[in-house]
Amino acid sequence: MLRIEIPHFAFEEIAYTIRTLLNCINVKEAVDMVAFEGNKTTFYFSDKYFSIENHFFQEGGSPETWYKMANIPTQIKYFKPTFCEESLLVLFGEAIETKETSGIKIKADLIATAFFMLSRWEEYAEKRKDEHGRFLAEAALSVKHNFIQIPIVNQIASYLREIFTWLGYECPEQSTGQMTMTFDIDYVYKWKSIKNLGGAILRNGLNFSQSFGDLRSFAQSKNDKSLDPYFSFDFILEALSNRQQKAVFYFKSEIEQQIFDDADYELQDANIQLIIQNILKEGHQIGLHPSYASFHKPGLLAKEKNKMLDALHGKPLVKVRQHFLRIQFPETFHLLQNEGFTEDSSSMYTHFSGFRNGVANRFNVFDFLSRKELQISILPLISMMSVSRSIPLAGVVSEMIELSRKVQKYHGEANLLWHNSDLDTSEKKEAFISVLDAI
Repeated sequence: MLRIEIPHFAFEEIAYTIRTLLNCINVKEAVDMVAFEGNKTTFYFSDKYFSIENHFFQEGGSPETWYKMANIPTQIKYFKPTFCEESLLVLFGEAIETKETSGIKIKADLIATAFFMLSRWEEYAEKRKDEHGRFLAEAALSVKHNFIQIPIVNQIASYLREIFTWLGYECPEQSTGQMTMTFDIDYVYKWKSIKNLGGAILRNGLNFSQSFGDLRSFAQSKNDKSLDPYFSFDFILEALSNRQQKAVFYFKSEIEQQIFDDADYELQDANIQLIIQNILKEGHQIGLHPSYASFHKPGLLAKEKNKMLDALHGKPLVKVRQHFLRIQFPETFHLLQNEGFTEDSSSMYTHFSGFRNGVANRFNVFDFLSRKELQISILPLISMMSVSRSIPLAGVVSEMIELSRKVQKYHGEANLLWHNSDLDTSEKKEAFISVLDAI
């Protein structure tokens, strides 16, 4: 059995980080983690050891003294240790390794680096918000220093796997990576009224071909709503079935603020009920896409979950993705856990794809203020197709494929997001199919 000695003053934080790292490399059997008087985290197996110095967590500290703006690194370093095929990013400590006959010591605080990304305490310390009350993504260290698309937690975990082999500990085989396509159902119909059509024609300007196409589409869907460009469910289900892929569909259940929650459907509508039944019949899953304000309103979240449960007629509801990806660490996850959700997939910066938490695996949330691991997991959302991102379609496809390959390289599990309303042209459908084939 692996024995791990952890400094007593940060036992909860370090033990959580180690559990997450071990999960990334499929080490699930019991390990002996013990608190001790010291300032290093040390792994023992047989007659060898591996130690990591602590530079962030210090004795006498607490959440009030640890998670401050002054403690966010202003620069990053890279470290190329023994047994590691790639350089590791280091946020705390020094890029120094000492190798001895029976042990390896490093001054790079890889534990605190992983915890920084997993916990997102940076988002608590940095008080600036964007126009939607979300953490200001541009302020994130990973965005400023351009490592948002690197799963640095997985890189550290892979390094630990090599160290364990050197110690003589045999790690289990790792499973293949798993990518899942998901859909946020914000709207079902493009053509809601003649006013809606007029707005589209105005936006088309001198593109008369597009305007003619819109007129024809409007006329067709007026008689048969399933011909509406946004009503792409038959296309989605057929594409998934042909590739034997399973997906998750996140539906809205409440319009709380019309300006943001402008869903054009009711869950009990016959057409929507038929869509839900077809999705479930094909073996896909359904999650809740809560309203704009629900991420900090427990009563509203409970109301929306109950409406979704009514529409599912007894089927379980454990998955959630917040509208506008509005989350706050750790508050939102307490609300979700209290309502019985076990998986959230909101953790992506809208305009910056990649690994917000630095990891390509499912992991449990850690409340860094109460120093407790929650029983709700985050399944990383790494890229999405949405007109709000304003990047070329080819760029979205390339990004999704490249990031998916990183997830698969590290045997991870993550989500992609493609809105049903972004399948309204043949070009977008072809791009969607190319992503499905790639993953």
